[in-house]
Amino acid sequence: MGHRLPRPILAALASPLLIAPSVGFLGVGLSPSNSLQTAWEHLVVEPGLVHSSVSAYAYDLTTGKVLAAIHPGLRQTPASVTKLFTSAAALSRLGPAFTYQTMVKVGPGTGGMPGPIYLVGGGDPWLEANGSANLQALAATVAKQIRRASQVIGISSLFTAPRYGMGWPYGDIPLNDGAGTTALMAERNEIFVTVTQGSAVGLRPSVRLLFNAGLSLPSYFEVINQATTGKTGSQDTLSITRRMGTNQIVVQGALPLGANAAPDVQSAVLSVGNPARFAASLFQNALAVDGVQFSRSAAVGVSAPKTARTIASHRSAALSHYLQIQNQFSINQMAENLYRELGVSLGGSGSLANAAKAMAKFSAAAKISSQRVQVDGSGLSPLNEASAKEVVQLLSYASRQPWFATFRNSLMHLDHVNNCGFLCPPTWSYDLPRQANLWVKTGNLSNQWNYAGYAKAGNGNLIAFAILDDGTPTRTLAYHGSPVDQMMEDTAFWPNVPQPGPLTASDLPRRLTPTANGTAIWASLASTLPAMAKGSLVGVSVENVLTGKTVFAERGNTLIRSGLLPRLVLADALLSNGPTTSDAAPTVSKTGTLQGGILHGQLVLDGHHDPAFRSSELLQLAEAVKRAGIDQVGGLEYVNPKTGFQASRWPNAMPWNDFGRAWTPPSSNLVVNQDQAGLQVVANSVGERASVSVVPRWTPVTVQNETTTTAKGPSNLSFHLKFGTDIYVLTGSIVEHSSQMVPIAPPDPGYFAAMAFRQDLAAVGVTVNGPVQHVTLAPPSSLLATTPGPTTSKAVSEMLHAANISAAQSVASVLGPKLWPDIGKLMGASPNYLVEPTGVAADNYLTPRGITTLLTASWKNPADAPLTHFLSHSLWRSQSPEEYDVAGYLKLPNHETYAVCLMVSGLLWNHHFTANVLSVAP
Repeated sequence: MGHRLPRPILAALASPLLIAPSVGFLGVGLSPSNSLQTAWEHLVVEPGLVHSSVSAYAYDLTTGKVLAAIHPGLRQTPASVTKLFTSAAALSRLGPAFTYQTMVKVGPGTGGMPGPIYLVGGGDPWLEANGSANLQALAATVAKQIRRASQVIGISSLFTAPRYGMGWPYGDIPLNDGAGTTALMAERNEIFVTVTQGSAVGLRPSVRLLFNAGLSLPSYFEVINQATTGKTGSQDTLSITRRMGTNQIVVQGALPLGANAAPDVQSAVLSVGNPARFAASLFQNALAVDGVQFSRSAAVGVSAPKTARTIASHRSAALSHYLQIQNQFSINQMAENLYRELGVSLGGSGSLANAAKAMAKFSAAAKISSQRVQVDGSGLSPLNEASAKEVVQLLSYASRQPWFATFRNSLMHLDHVNNCGFLCPPTWSYDLPRQANLWVKTGNLSNQWNYAGYAKAGNGNLIAFAILDDGTPTRTLAYHGSPVDQMMEDTAFWPNVPQPGPLTASDLPRRLTPTANGTAIWASLASTLPAMAKGSLVGVSVENVLTGKTVFAERGNTLIRSGLLPRLVLADALLSNGPTTSDAAPTVSKTGTLQGGILHGQLVLDGHHDPAFRSSELLQLAEAVKRAGIDQVGGLEYVNPKTGFQASRWPNAMPWNDFGRAWTPPSSNLVVNQDQAGLQVVANSVGERASVSVVPRWTPVTVQNETTTTAKGPSNLSFHLKFGTDIYVLTGSIVEHSSQMVPIAPPDPGYFAAMAFRQDLAAVGVTVNGPVQHVTLAPPSSLLATTPGPTTSKAVSEMLHAANISAAQSVASVLGPKLWPDIGKLMGASPNYLVEPTGVAADNYLTPRGITTLLTASWKNPADAPLTHFLSHSLWRSQSPEEYDVAGYLKLPNHETYAVCLMVSGLLWNHHFTANVLSVAP
């Protein structure tokens, strides 16, 4: 048996960073002293976890003793471990025997014509059109009673919008894991798409759509096949996706010919764009097979009329059975429907707000901290937060409930072939003591690999445990025998835990002894901290820019969610590629001929990705057109390779609920004033809808007004942008005698800017007779005028002064392939995990040490002067829902200058995904 670590080394490993005497952000008391604690302490400093933040806790339910604790109060991203909270709350409120009910109703016809058939969803997430044939069985029952109907209308009003959890990355939504949540759905809202190479180079591959079985599909999906077959050995660039807001499946890129004449086949599992209509279409198709005649295609409706009568219904399997499928295979759709059903159980609709209220009631009964954050049912949102101790509190509470056996048996029973889910042998096989058992729920997103559940230990005791790892990319830990795996396996060996070899100080991350200057600087940084939840993660690095020596560090090399800090990396990349961005100068040109003040052609406006283009400069271009002798013009074109609602115009990892928000306009060649507009909301009489107007009035958006005027406050307005449209749905309430401006970013910045240019032209006396339209490439034309391109200094300032991502998007577009030449060169040897440069993605991870390394290198590089000048006069602070970051330079009275970085993750969340960038004097 290996000897234990000396206590001073353990203190260096596990000590919390105390911000103030009253704040211990890790919530760690004295660690237990036993073999399991020793084993865990060794594992969390192995290479696989050394850059992670780990919260782990093991509690013996039989004896009531804590067995092991590694930062048990640290707030982490639980990922699919969130399903444990949803499952327990459902068992508590609904009971193991709960079932979902899907009903079929018929409505009266008109004018002697048959009426519709209503398929009314009750939330069943496993309604099938094959296998158990739920829809076919319902159709057979209905066909015996109804031989003609106008159509099937799907009703999904039990669960209300939005269909997606707060913070879900929009790139997940076209995939089956991110399928929308609706009370009426079939086939788990997913479709299998297989693509097989063509028979020769240059031919289209074939595309096939499938369910889990070979059921024929109604004409529901539109396949847009733009792919080609490439040469054997050429690059595979095939992509399979669904356009957001549509049922269009798009196949693009090249699929190379397989070697040795073997056909190359690729597949994807996509989500359905309109689940209620999809289910209604499947049901109408099944009824038609049984001989029922229809005059129209299936559709969706808000509700069945009160006069409609129920003629058939389907009851789902019991919740106890559904939980086994949900938790052993981590099916998000099932957990999301169950979460909404919790909202229904309060006597209302299945809204996110009601679901949250139901979860809060359950958490209070289970004595789980109210500071835990849960915004969805499945754990797909990176905004969920929980500590290992909170998870174990849930597991402990569940162990004392009458539904405990159902809850435990829903988990993956490791090495038990029939109940081990996706952790089955031979891929995953655990070497456990003969009498031991493990029941576990996994949880992983891009940077998490978590386990939680129960262990029947070697001595027969029942142990509740949670091991939450955050920061290290999941792909590096997704294998049997990883350090996280071993931590779980060691729990089952209690009390005879295999002991690792001796661990000395040289095996541990080096603990820096802070200097007096470093401690003083840390104190000044700590004074800027906002209100923090217990368990917030804090990392800090302070580095002397002349010597390059780190003088203070706490979790300096821990990968932490980085908020908007990637913009510093982007600014450095911009500056290293030249002193100006003159090629980003906006222009206006003309086509055709000018005769008598009339341009028989077009004006062509091109923004060239200027990140700081302003309305004053746009007006200067309009005045230049007038000076050129033009009084009338045939039309106005603006250059933009991409236009409309194309998902590729936003960072792929951006939360879906950021679409249309003021801080997240899409990328565009042409952006003026950072694409900012607003919805002016003015209260009317109590009970009436508020009045809504768009500012400026010519902003190319449409408003669906669903607001209400109330007598008492506070006002509570919210909106979302419908996928694939320019329609803003405005909901909530506003207090009478008040008004409010709701900032937005129109979904087509180029069109918005071109409309503004048209107004400027009119103001200076130039009439545009034709339409405003976009072109993907500038046509051959004559230059009329240009504005000076922004200096890099202006571009850097623009990126760092505003939460809006427009400038960062433009800079990234200007840099193109030079954007990420070598991140390691900018940040030294410190690890990093960046997925996009604007900082809007929730799964960007950096280290404090990486940022100070970048700042130190910038200080010594004359090309970085715009960045170092900015950060020398103002510490840069950025804030997003759960993150707070500070970066810049501090100069002490002795004239020594230090690069500083403070990163905080796990802040108290205000339930709004917002961002704010402030410049403050140090």
